[in-house]
Amino acid sequence: LLMAIDEIKACEHMVWFHPVWWGGLPALVKGFIDRTFLPSIVFDYNESKLGGMGWDGYLEGKSARIIATMDTPTFYYRWIYNAPSVNQLKKATLGFCGVKPVKVTEFSPVKGSKPKTRDRWIEEVYQLGLKGNFKVKDLKIKYFDKYNLISGMHSFLSDSDNCFNNIYICFIVFL
Repeated sequence: LLMAIDEIKACEHMVWFHPVWWGGLPALVKGFIDRTFLPSIVFDYNESKLGGMGWDGYLEGKSARIIATMDTPTFYYRWIYNAPSVNQLKKATLGFCGVKPVKVTEFSPVKGSKPKTRDRWIEEVYQLGLKGNFKVKDLKIKYFDKYNLISGMHSFLSDSDNCFNNIYICFIVFL
């Protein structure tokens, strides 16, 4: 976890790639956040702001992208459920700690999706990766370049029966 905290502090851009389970973040992602996004490390309370209830985010100058997969149709997730997992990660975690902008890409429904649809999603994520000239180091200490960034996520989307079993969090340093 100490290495992950160092990566968070050193990176310029984060990519959070996760499934949506019951409208929220998987416990593994929530547990990671709870153990790494700590006071005095990525934020601190500031009693001089908001009537004693303020804070300072220490991750200012960093940006992020959330890529979420789900079975719920996107319009329903956004308009009926109000995108709870995205709001939690984007606003209550990353935004609270000063990360902005945080952009969101959602893919759904995964269950029953055809290989052609998943290939289109993979290409979309690949094209997002090509927009920046960066190197990526994920928590498993695997290295990707801009041409094979998506290969680590390919298995996530390529099999609709197993795509909910993988979580990728990448910390990116721009070259």
